[in-house]
Amino acid sequence: MFYEVPPPAKPVDNDLPEKYIYTVMSTHTYKGEDDDELSFDAHEVIYVIYYDDPDEQDPGWLMGVRKLDGQKGVFPENFTRKV
Repeated sequence: MFYEVPPPAKPVDNDLPEKYIYTVMSTHTYKGEDDDELSFDAHEVIYVIYYDDPDEQDPGWLMGVRKLDGQKGVFPENFTRKV
């Protein structure tokens, strides 16, 4: 007996970075203050990824890759929402 596999509900994004966890959309503009911080405008898509060293993660901060240009850095979680 053969079954037809339905297409995925959402388009598959083959450009997801390594260590991908989930996707967020920025709700506000954020300008990073340090070299390791990710700057972004409102309504940008950011892929949340695992930290290289989990001991470096501070509460309320995430590591991410900006979809627009692949730039990587930390950013405040409260400037984003999950999509």
